[in-house]
Amino acid sequence: MRALDWVNAGHLPILLKRGSTVSQLASGGMPFGLLPGASYTCGCERLSTGDMFLLFTDGITEAGEELGIEEYGLQRLTQNLLREEEPESLLQAIADELSTHLRRGHPNDDVTMLCARCR
Repeated sequence: MRALDWVNAGHLPILLKRGSTVSQLASGGMPFGLLPGASYTCGCERLSTGDMFLLFTDGITEAGEELGIEEYGLQRLTQNLLREEEPESLLQAIADELSTHLRRGHPNDDVTMLCARCR
């Protein structure tokens, strides 16, 4: 059995593409290190061949706010995830679209993404 175990400590949910649907994996808790003794919930999701997941920082979803324009948002990430079949092409599509969205400017926050596909 292949599975993804995760703990989300204050970050946005992991996006999981399975077939033509995208779900949000959001188990976790408050930001790590904020309070001593904080507890966190571990999530576990069984993975099948073709499943693809995307981890990302809020610097992507909130990009645009610094320019006074609409944030890039979770919906655009989800649309790209539905459209692309391979991790490399997904990451490139998001990077290209983000650059266009920011009018070729640079975001004020980190832009970090990790994508993997189950084979």
